[in-house]
Amino acid sequence: MNINLPEKKSSEKSDWLLFPQEVNRDDIEKEIKKTPIPIQRILNYYLLTDFENKYEEIYLFLRHFNENKKIPIEKINDPIIYKIIKTARSIQRQIHKLMGLLRFREIEGGYLYASFTSDFNVIGPLTLHFSRRFPEERLIIHDTKRRKALFVEKGMLYEVVFLNTLPPDTDEESFFCQLWQRYHQNISITERENKKLQRQNIPIKFQHWLTEFKGIYSLHQLDGDRENT
Repeated sequence: MNINLPEKKSSEKSDWLLFPQEVNRDDIEKEIKKTPIPIQRILNYYLLTDFENKYEEIYLFLRHFNENKKIPIEKINDPIIYKIIKTARSIQRQIHKLMGLLRFREIEGGYLYASFTSDFNVIGPLTLHFSRRFPEERLIIHDTKRRKALFVEKGMLYEVVFLNTLPPDTDEESFFCQLWQRYHQNISITERENKKLQRQNIPIKFQHWLTEFKGIYSLHQLDGDRENT
């Protein structure tokens, strides 16, 4: 595996615990493409983290993998491999959850806007998913935690820079938001409330930007994402 890394005189396994002084990201990504599809998926998920040393960790993962190809990756006893596989699974679960929880609202100008926060930088996979589901719509998906937004129109993706606040919701959107909130409140049975189960299905970190929870959180909290753009 040629990754343009500094040569090491010793080949002892203890050297694996030391990160290389410099890792060429382009070469690492090329090496990922040479691995089997299941390994590619794991590492591509891990690239969605915000860890500063993720390329160094992937380098160590690839080194272990190439030197132990006859052993299933899950059975290689190494903390880096365990960390990457565990984190990749968490990212996959969070993307799947956000695909079901993301809420779009119509804003003036003919756009469908959705904001969210996430533990990982998953705006790319989310945007691709919804661009395929709604190919005729003009979408803006906004990761408020990272202050990053992507705009989709006719299958093309563009990065958005907000210079001012977002346009307001359309009158029709405001009307249907109120209907949805009222419906959510009316179907709730106070005597059978189970906050613990609710938090398991919809963690609190996701609730604050969901339409149906606007009655729980203050208007300032809910619209803070827009004011900060």
